Amino acid sequence: ACANETQLRVHESQGACDQGACVYASQLVDCPQGCNANACIGDPCIGVTCTTAPANTCADATHLAVYDVPGSCHEGECAYATHNEYCAHGCANGSCEGDPCVGVTCASPPASYCSSADKLVVYAATGTCTDGVCSYTTQEHDCEFGCEQGSCEGNPCVGVTCTTPPASHCANSTTLQQYSAEGTCSQGVCSYPATTLPCAHGCSGGVCRECTVTLDCAGGTWCSDGVCVLCNDNAHCGSSCANCTASGDVCNAGSTICVDCNVDGDCGSGQWCSANVCTACNTSDHCGASCVACESTHPTCDGSQCQCTPTSCPSYQQCVSGACGLCQTSAACGASCSACPSNLPHCFAEAATSSCVECLNDGHCTGGYTCDLSLHVCKDPCWPPAASCTTGTQSRDGWNNARTIGRAAAATGSGYQISDHTCYAYDRFDESSGCWDANSDHTYRIYLRATEKIDVTLTTGEPCGYYSSWYATFSVYGATGGCQGTTKGSRLFCVDQETEHVTSYTAPADGWYYLIVDGSSAFDDEGDYTFRVKLTCKTAGCECG
Repeated sequence: ACANETQLRVHESQGACDQGACVYASQLVDCPQGCNANACIGDPCIGVTCTTAPANTCADATHLAVYDVPGSCHEGECAYATHNEYCAHGCANGSCEGDPCVGVTCASPPASYCSSADKLVVYAATGTCTDGVCSYTTQEHDCEFGCEQGSCEGNPCVGVTCTTPPASHCANSTTLQQYSAEGTCSQGVCSYPATTLPCAHGCSGGVCRECTVTLDCAGGTWCSDGVCVLCNDNAHCGSSCANCTASGDVCNAGSTICVDCNVDGDCGSGQWCSANVCTACNTSDHCGASCVACESTHPTCDGSQCQCTPTSCPSYQQCVSGACGLCQTSAACGASCSACPSNLPHCFAEAATSSCVECLNDGHCTGGYTCDLSLHVCKDPCWPPAASCTTGTQSRDGWNNARTIGRAAAATGSGYQISDHTCYAYDRFDESSGCWDANSDHTYRIYLRATEKIDVTLTTGEPCGYYSSWYATFSVYGATGGCQGTTKGSRLFCVDQETEHVTSYTAPADGWYYLIVDGSSAFDDEGDYTFRVKLTCKTAGCECG
């Protein structure tokens, strides 16, 4: 481009990249006749550099036409001279072809193969490259043990140990054929040299017989199926090979002489083996037909069986006719097998134990009493039931859910006492005649013997509703069905219209009595209360023990 009227700014053909943009260096060229239209006037070649030649071309199949740089400028146009260069591997696409074997490594020969049953062809590990193709030389090898699947077969005897010869056998009735312990291998198969041996007493079962009769054997041995064996069994014993069975004896453990026995089993019933002699089983260590050792409970032997002594039997047993028997009669009862005393005249047997008791059935009791079969004592039929002795956890909602006041707790110095409220309780008792008992209530019960007295204190507290106090009713109901009955009966006692009741009640008969904490009227007579029951029993312990 014209820098001014007399100078042309010429940029270099090669630039440099600066922050992502190309930058080209430039210089000012003087134009003697002035600069116009980005060229010097009168000489268009001023400022022209001919450094961008056309692309090289193939002159023919083996020559490349190359343009010379720089070229020359004529009237503002560049021209470039050419020369031809020879291409050893040919010319294509405006350039000489490269060597096709450059970068090629010939190190992957074809696999070896069997050219015949005993010939192997092997390729060289490294080949040569021609025009980009590898070729490998070959060698043919002889295979001593044959060629199979591209390799020579190995020696079949390698790793073969020939140390298992065939078993000896009888070649005939008087000749034994034997084989060497070590053989030789050929083509993977072992063979063993064989020898024959004459048998003086004949050949049988692959061995030469040692004997035909016992006289053929040395002393202390006998002929057993052609073999001389030691005389160490009952039929052949000791140096003379005596037959112990002829006299009913056995050969001793040392195989030297005939004896009665070696172990107890060699003796008959009722005998045992003592120092090779069968001895009668008539001692405590060996007693009776089975020769058992007598136990501590039957420590003596009468010659035929173990027997007890007056002091050898365990607890609850006694010695009768030599045997320990259970003591389960009134004459012999309990751990010491003593006679039962007059106040406990009957023997109660339970499994292997026994004890003297007052009764075994109702027939052993008098005065209308019955036999308590859990304790085996004669009891009043109205004896307080076990459930009456401890305080229960029943809900107190009505007759069938009455909470039991335990006799033992009620008989203490402070008696039975509870603080609670009847708010939200149900109205299960509601009798208006004579004694008002309306509104919510709680039910308790206690078992009383005839003439026993309870002292009762019932005090009310905060009411459930809006009143400042509430009035309570205390009543006592009896049960029907006898002294053990629990069916609801009639009301026997009642006091009402008080915030505090201090009263007492004496039972007219044995039985269950139901104590009701109730409201006197329907006008919010319900709320907090404290209830105390103090029992005076007619017998110590209140018959709860």
